[in-house]
Parts: sequence; structure tokens; C-alpha cells
Amino acid sequence: MKTTERNRCKHVWGIVAATLLLTFGLVWNVQAASVGKTEIRNVKTRAADCQRVYWKKVSKASGYQLAYKTGSGKYKYQNVKGGASLHGDVKKRRPYEQYTYRVRAYQIIKKKKVYGDWSGEALSYLDKSVAIYGKSVTYDRYGRFYKSSAAAKKHMKKITVKTWDYANGKKGRKITRRWTLYVHKNIADTVKQAFKEIYKGSEKFPIHYLGGWRQGTGRSEHYDGTAIDINPDENCQKLNGKVTVGKYWRPGRDPYSIPKDGEVARILGKYGFSQGLWGKNNLDYMHFSYFGT
Repeated sequence: MKTTERNRCKHVWGIVAATLLLTFGLVWNVQAASVGKTEIRNVKTRAADCQRVYWKKVSKASGYQLAYKTGSGKYKYQNVKGGASLHGDVKKRRPYEQYTYRVRAYQIIKKKKVYGDWSGEALSYLDKSVAIYGKSVTYDRYGRFYKSSAAAKKHMKKITVKTWDYANGKKGRKITRRWTLYVHKNIADTVKQAFKEIYKGSEKFPIHYLGGWRQGTGRSEHYDGTAIDINPDENCQKLNGKVTVGKYWRPGRDPYSIPKDGEVARILGKYGFSQGLWGKNNLDYMHFSYFGT
């Protein structure tokens, strides 16, 4: 075969292949386009570690694919069979983690799944009160959810965390201390992770006292196991401008005093705890609470 004829054959077969690919692509795109696009309606916290994502119905859908990721991580996927199934549950959630959700419909066409376009993204955190108590709770019940210390104790979990401290005095060599304390069972992993990061931090912040759940009456998040106290003598409590617990707060001068912008405050804040800075005359520098009371 002459070179010109060979080139002509290659050209013809190239046109045929391109035509087939184009035809297949157009058919597939038409099929995909025939699958409608859904949108997320809302995201609700169902239990201490579970969120339910709701979306709009797509006509003739065979099912849906739900995608979710934590922070900037990679998407994970789960399929929800049936066109009438308009929600999906994502479990093993943690209160401090932000999740991104999206969903798309699919149809079974010639025994293959053909997907529609993705919905817009929805960002969500667990509802804090549902994550801890198992149901939505109003602000006035934080710190006094349980009717008695005995009732509260059933929901507490013992944890052990490591911190740094000085071997002697307030300077010099630092050593590792291990603390055993009780916190609410639904926040135990969160507290452990927060203190793991504090321990690994560059500040190596020294802690000589660490407290969590305690028995009592009245209102305090300590009674619900959702508050942490750190170094009370050097991180005093002030009510109406007067020191009522501890001695003082001198960050920068006393190494046991917690700086507002230091690693302890930043890391606990990252995991949902806020320091007791309620105003000019009402301050509780030792106190980090999950609901801010």
C-alpha cells in the first residue's frame, strides 16, 4: 500500500473513531442531563454523634449519592437506594468538627448508574446540646440538666490526659503529669484530643491543677460534666469586680496564668470551649465551658 493510501486509511479510521467517541459522549451526556439536580433542604442533629441530611426529590430517580467530608479532607460517599428516600444519616460525628455535605441523584439506565449534577454544598456542625444531652436544650438548662448528682454521674466518663508542669517552683525543668478526671461521656473524646494538642504544643503550658465534673447543686456546667478548670489560684474568678475564688490573674508574669491568646485558650476554643470572660466585672479565667456558662 502506498504511503498516501495508508495515510488516507488512517485518516478515515481516525474520523470513525472520533465519531464513535463523540456519539457515545453525547449519548452519555444526554443520559446524565436527563437525571435531575437535587438540592439539600437542611441538616439536623439526630443524636450525640449523628446528623441527618435532607434533600429535594428528583423525578424518576433510582436513588441518591450523599457525599461528606471533614474540614478540607477528601469526600466520602454513601448511596441511598430508592427515589422516595430523601434523607441520609452520617454517623460518628464529633461536635467540634465542621462537615461539608452535597448530594446528587442517579438513575439506573441499561444496568448502569447515571448520575445527575451535584447539589450545592451545605456546611454544618453538630447541634451542641443534642450532641451532649441527646436532645435540644434551652440555654437556661445548661449546667442543671440533671436532677441530681447521682443522675449526672451515670453520664460521666473517666479520662486520663497528660500535661506539662514544673518539676519544682515556677521555672526550670518541666515534667509530664497525668490527670484523671470525669467529664460527660459525649465530650470525653473531645477533651482528650484537646489536651493531647495542648501537651504537644510549643508552649508546653504548665498545669498544676485540672478539674472537670463535680457534684453539687445549683447551676454550673461542672455539674453536667461540660466544664474544665485550670490552675484556679493563678486564674481567679471575679464577681462584681471582686475576687471570689483563687488569688489573681497575671499572664506574662506568672507562668500558670492562662493568656487570652495563648495555646490553651486557642486549642480549647477550637474544640468548642470558651473561657469565662463574661464582662469587665464578671470573669472566670480558670473556667472553660462547652456552652459558655
